[in-house]
Amino acid sequence: MVLLLALAVVVVIQVQLPAPLSAPIILRNYLAQSAIEQAEQGDFNEIERLMTVLKSPFDEHPELEHYAQKPPEWSKKLAVSCSS
Repeated sequence: MVLLLALAVVVVIQVQLPAPLSAPIILRNYLAQSAIEQAEQGDFNEIERLMTVLKSPFDEHPELEHYAQKPPEWSKKLAVSCSS
């Protein structure tokens, strides 16, 4: 009986929840690297733009649409390190 009830709950949850969504804009390594390099030169505009779009990645940002594009080929060479 408990197993049947648990199964019913799972089915109800699956029916009521929308399909998983992927945000059209995510923080990619090359975007972060570019913003970091500009900030190191004293220009924080790219960081501010990224923060704006990442605060609401599901919203439309026509002026920042380029952030949703596929990564450029050169970005495949970037390596991420967590060491400090």
